[in-house]
Amino acid sequence: LSHLATCEVITIKRYKSNHDYETELKRRAHEKMRLIEIFSRNVIFFNSVWYGRRSLVKNDVIRFADDQQKTIGLADA
Repeated sequence: LSHLATCEVITIKRYKSNHDYETELKRRAHEKMRLIEIFSRNVIFFNSVWYGRRSLVKNDVIRFADDQQKTIGLADA
């Protein structure tokens, strides 16, 4: 989130949810469809783990971290 805020595609606020950031990203970076796709996939994954609907395995963590790096790269592009 911090990097996306630095790139000015979101604004971090304490009251915002993951869904709020996703909506804002879609609005402010609508031309970066791959960025939105990867961010949305990570939000779904994060929420599924955070709310206990999914258990973590090593490969999930590796994919999530890889997607985070892709998000950073795409935000910079």
